[in-house]
Amino acid sequence: MAVVTGTAGIILNFYEMITSGVITPQNLQAGIGIPASLPGFAALSFTNGTGAMQVDTVYGMPLTLSASTLTLDLTSLTDLRQNAINFARVRVLGLVNTDTTAAHTVKVYADATNGWAVLPPVANYLTLYANNGVIALFDPASSGSGNGQVVTSGSKRITLDPGANTITTVYLVLIGGSAA
Repeated sequence: MAVVTGTAGIILNFYEMITSGVITPQNLQAGIGIPASLPGFAALSFTNGTGAMQVDTVYGMPLTLSASTLTLDLTSLTDLRQNAINFARVRVLGLVNTDTTAAHTVKVYADATNGWAVLPPVANYLTLYANNGVIALFDPASSGSGNGQVVTSGSKRITLDPGANTITTVYLVLIGGSAA
């Protein structure tokens, strides 16, 4: 058994340098107050457990997608020590496509059989863009078996579809709980 703790978040820092129409260039920082005005973008700290703001299950893997779909069952994965893990709730899902060919995108969707209800069906897939494109889903504090990013026997499978492309590295990270 492992003890899982950590932080997850998205940090957006943008700067605008005004260089025309002014005598001295002006550097405008944090014009819209990110992350301070968007608390969902702040780093989230998780302790070990299965309640709100807690995690006890981690899956992280670099994946190679070779011109065919890859389906992952959230109730049948293995951790870094090759122990079986079974998600009942996903607090954080992160996908990064490191392929440098712009057309090498990945469709991400709920599988047709027992698809994870958090994701759309194939007809409305999410696009994971190349060049370090990211898909991130956060559900830090929901509780109860019917709320948030829960995993059940009928809602558990994710499909990654690179089309006809071979994509050498898509990073997948799942952090969550073994109980909803």
